[in-house]
Amino acid sequence: MSLHSDLVMQFLKGNRKLVRAEREQCELWCSQLSNHSRLPMIAVHSCDHAEFVMPKDWVFAPADEGEFTEEEDRLAIKDIVRIALQARVAFLDKHQEEPGLCRFLKAICAKNFGQASSWTLDSFLSYFGFPSLPTAVKMKDMGALHCAAVLDEPSLMRPLLEAKASVGAKCKSILSMDILSFVPLILAIQLNRLAAAQTLVMLRADPNSTCPEGLPTLGICRSAEAVDFLLQHRADANLRVAPHKVSPLAIVCARASPVEVVARLLERGANVNDSHGGHSKSPLQCTTLFSKTTPRVSLAHAQLLLDARADVNQPGCTTGLFRMLEMGSRLANCCGMDGPLLRYLAESSSTPLGFAALLGNRPLASLLLSAKADPDIPNSRGHSPRQMASAEIRPLFDEPLAFEGDPEDLVVGESF
Repeated sequence: MSLHSDLVMQFLKGNRKLVRAEREQCELWCSQLSNHSRLPMIAVHSCDHAEFVMPKDWVFAPADEGEFTEEEDRLAIKDIVRIALQARVAFLDKHQEEPGLCRFLKAICAKNFGQASSWTLDSFLSYFGFPSLPTAVKMKDMGALHCAAVLDEPSLMRPLLEAKASVGAKCKSILSMDILSFVPLILAIQLNRLAAAQTLVMLRADPNSTCPEGLPTLGICRSAEAVDFLLQHRADANLRVAPHKVSPLAIVCARASPVEVVARLLERGANVNDSHGGHSKSPLQCTTLFSKTTPRVSLAHAQLLLDARADVNQPGCTTGLFRMLEMGSRLANCCGMDGPLLRYLAESSSTPLGFAALLGNRPLASLLLSAKADPDIPNSRGHSPRQMASAEIRPLFDEPLAFEGDPEDLVVGESF
């Protein structure tokens, strides 16, 4: 780590007032903002099960948010994260590394800890290190319009558009921050910068725009207000774009978005069972697939979907490229190759219960069984949930149907 990050970690160890969860979340952020954060994060679920932690599992969980035993602890942790963030920006600036990440972190730092509504065009260009306005609007690696979106500064957007910045320009991916090749509107929606989003839509940004991976803007929402905003401007609640053809509702479930987002999409007419073609995964299947690292959120999502009459026994049915991947993975399994991704692809025609069994998710399997999921429906490979289940889960199939989880895990109003 850098000297600043070392001091941060020493401060944490010396602050015994922080409870364990608060300390761990702060340490996680400081670790990811260190200058040696190349090692992946791994979540250990049991003695024989571990998973890589994805950016969505930590980027959207700020260290200073949530419940604290003492309010002064929140302020202390916020200051710690500020130090780590500034140290990371200084390191990237000094060594001229990852300019897109550097500009993104500068914008986060300014938004959360610095200037507020005091930008001029000259100060903006200087702060982000753009040599000139023409260069800034043409930059592909987190350009000027993307930076203005992160700052949530509408006043900067019109002069940038007048200088020929494009609302359809895509930035380069920054996977460590869960940023794909986003247009400014998608980036604004992901960060819940609704003032910037409003201005971009007024300047003719498309509410139904997608990134090259096929994710529609509505599927990136992190708040119910963002959902309402996009639908008000005629975003399609059931947009599915080739080749993946995954609906906004399925995407927010896969990304473990706040529970309020799933609830609002269902209220506004999202199809709870839409999964024909392409990747062919229903919202309930997507919830199950990505449920281990965010179990409470996934259980709440699943309950909402079941309450909205999601088909608990709906199988997957891949087409096109994804059908080829499924068949290729089966062939690889037959040749002795194995691994989590290969197993998922080979069994991708399974029901939600099949995926819960395959992933060893006992609480979610219990919930699905209580909703009358059938443990004996085979996928197109002939494997049923009962056959794919681990020794830990298999006994559930022969027990009375009753949800084993904590009722508090299903509180729909909670947002994470």
